Amino acid sequence: MTSCRFVTVCLLLVAFSTPLAIGVALYASKPVSSVGQIDIPVDHFPITRWSFRKSVMGSAPTLPGIVTNVQVVDVDFAGSPGVIACDARRGRVLWYRQDQRDGWEEVELNQDRLLAMPARTTLVDFDADGDDDVLVAVLGSYMPSDEHVGKVVWLENDGSHQFRTRHLEDVGRVTDVQAGDLDEDGDLDLVVAVFGHYRGKVVWMENDGNNKFREHELLTMAGRYPCPDRGLR
Repeated sequence: MTSCRFVTVCLLLVAFSTPLAIGVALYASKPVSSVGQIDIPVDHFPITRWSFRKSVMGSAPTLPGIVTNVQVVDVDFAGSPGVIACDARRGRVLWYRQDQRDGWEEVELNQDRLLAMPARTTLVDFDADGDDDVLVAVLGSYMPSDEHVGKVVWLENDGSHQFRTRHLEDVGRVTDVQAGDLDEDGDLDLVVAVFGHYRGKVVWMENDGNNKFREHELLTMAGRYPCPDRGLR
């Protein structure tokens, strides 16, 4: 009986020690990089020679915002950079421009209409009238969804930096929009990224010349994750 127990213990020790021995052998046989790469994560970085100071643009909001995008741009061609930010909680696209006192003035670009979770902006002269307009990717909902809850919005500049909100297309939860003349017909088309839930896509919105668009799918895949019974679409 004692010998049987001894054999059993020996077999268990062999069973547990063999994977460990194999792992040690593989690690020991791993070639050393000739360029001196370190596998240990670096937890420190050199101190920058630049100094930074925290400041707030505009007046403090009554509620904390949900800022989804920030870009440094010269909206009014004043020669000094401003900032465009999307606040999903307030439903606003905000332009922060420098005033004569080296402060910042907050301007709501979509004063005429709230947007359901603006996510990103693109500055472009969409109507070719000599001033920059703002294209806005609107999510529509915080949670993933395959419904057409989002849209592409055009904030049209009237030349005096007053903006009119114009809805272009309802194409799902839009995370990004870029403009370009893809078919070389003289007008700007749109390339739109849609983040759905089980479905997502990148589409080319072909402009007919009157800001009416026809959708062409360039890529389709799951927005959130593959669904086991539906797969990628």
